[in-house]
Amino acid sequence: MKDIHSTRGYKLEIFPNTPIAKYLELEGSIQDPNTVFPLYCHEENWTGYFLAETQSVFNALGDALPYVYHVEHEDYTCYRYNFPVPNCNAKSANGYPPGTWICDGRPNIRFGDMVIVKSFQDIPNFSWQQSNYPPSDYTRSEVVYYTYDELTDYSTFVIELDTTQENPEEMGAFINDTCVGACSVNEGDSVVVLRAYLGEQAGDSVVFEEHFASKSTNNIHVTDYYVLNPESGLKEKRVVKTGEGRDVFIVSFRKEQKGNTPDLNRSAFNIWPNPSSGNLFYSFMLEDDANVRISIFDIGGKLVANPVDEPMQAGNLTGELSLADFSGNKLKPGVYLLKAKLGDSLLIRKVIVN
Repeated sequence: MKDIHSTRGYKLEIFPNTPIAKYLELEGSIQDPNTVFPLYCHEENWTGYFLAETQSVFNALGDALPYVYHVEHEDYTCYRYNFPVPNCNAKSANGYPPGTWICDGRPNIRFGDMVIVKSFQDIPNFSWQQSNYPPSDYTRSEVVYYTYDELTDYSTFVIELDTTQENPEEMGAFINDTCVGACSVNEGDSVVVLRAYLGEQAGDSVVFEEHFASKSTNNIHVTDYYVLNPESGLKEKRVVKTGEGRDVFIVSFRKEQKGNTPDLNRSAFNIWPNPSSGNLFYSFMLEDDANVRISIFDIGGKLVANPVDEPMQAGNLTGELSLADFSGNKLKPGVYLLKAKLGDSLLIRKVIVN
């Protein structure tokens, strides 16, 4: 590897059962500390760190930090909680709540590390900053009760705890009774971050277990929770499935949720908001691959719109449709019937347009 060089990091995949040394030695020259390279909007920017100074990753990001919302490291992940990630065309974060950075480990970066940095704006001239401040002393207790295998990639779970009950000491994520990730929980926490190694096999549900230090309190299994839909901004009552391919899941254990929260585990077809004056969101569970056709009829039975007619793959599906007729004109206020043909099933919902 003598002739390979980059300001980016590399992920090396080693063939199974290949005898290799514990450490991989690489040769090369140290990058100029002032090296400039781009960060791309909403992309996984695999970014090598080549400064001699060990420091907090937030200090190292410097002027780019206000435009960053997710940092993934081998030993920790940090997410900007309560920050509605803007689209790539947003010029700045002005007018957005600042959010709060939460991490599941000490967020320090040292020479030779690689992090994945995600920003909501292209940063064409990014360079690491030397802060000359001591590394972060933030720490969280090591997980003791749960054990799991670390794999190449993980998914980030931001978990809102049920603040009406005592906090557990630790929390684990499970797939088919196998722990795939865990984190410690402090007494005053209302939100924690957990790294879970879900794998790519589709279809298995993720459940959680809360472990309490007191022997008088049994472990609690959490199979009933809400998951934020980033498209609609609503929290849906459903479980996370392996193979969903999302890098961040905002999960809530809180029993009461504001606004409409469709239950994807128990209802075949959900629409919200209803009444509506603009677009309508829908969600449903499709057990097998099938053609999905959604049609809108007026109260007299006349077909006025056919916004969805396409084959879809099995799974928990969500979408958005405009309450407009075939000509693109907004539907007049009144009562309409929405018919959803999901494969061989036909479901009808009443929609009020105001």
